[in-house]
Amino acid sequence: MVQTDTGVDFTKDETILRLLKTPYFPRYTHKQSLHVAVEEQTKMISVIEEKIIELKSQLESLEKERDAGNKKLQNARGLLVPVRKIPVEILSEIFCWVAEKPGYIDRFFPDKAWKHSSLMKPRSISRPLLFLGVCKLWRSVALDTPRLFTHIHLEGRCSGTLSEVVKFYVDHSRTLPLTV
Repeated sequence: MVQTDTGVDFTKDETILRLLKTPYFPRYTHKQSLHVAVEEQTKMISVIEEKIIELKSQLESLEKERDAGNKKLQNARGLLVPVRKIPVEILSEIFCWVAEKPGYIDRFFPDKAWKHSSLMKPRSISRPLLFLGVCKLWRSVALDTPRLFTHIHLEGRCSGTLSEVVKFYVDHSRTLPLTV
């Protein structure tokens, strides 16, 4: 506690706030006491800032741990989904059937479902590419199904350049003929 010979305690907020509302100007002894109070407060703030930095570092570390745990949890849950019971050969056939049926995907993605969405409408994405974004299993099955990549639809938007899209389809259709 920094108290002057006149009994003024400059460590108390109320004292300083009260004096700020007056024309008070500190005398020499009060100035010394105020300098000591300012120095003590500065040191205290410095200690608090160091603790904040340490806690932020701990928080960042905990967030990384949590994110890694969530990823492990998501992966473990992914192994439990019923669609994994379907043999990949049948899943591949289902993908081909859905991709080849005109208008079939539209039943699951009506226009009004995308009205307020920031996502791109599925019809503007090539149908085989829809399967790539569902889960790791579907991505793997789709990429291993050359028949999905035998029809290149260029009317919709596509990410990347046209040559990259064509190369992607050529690579994944393997030896099957392409239709543009």
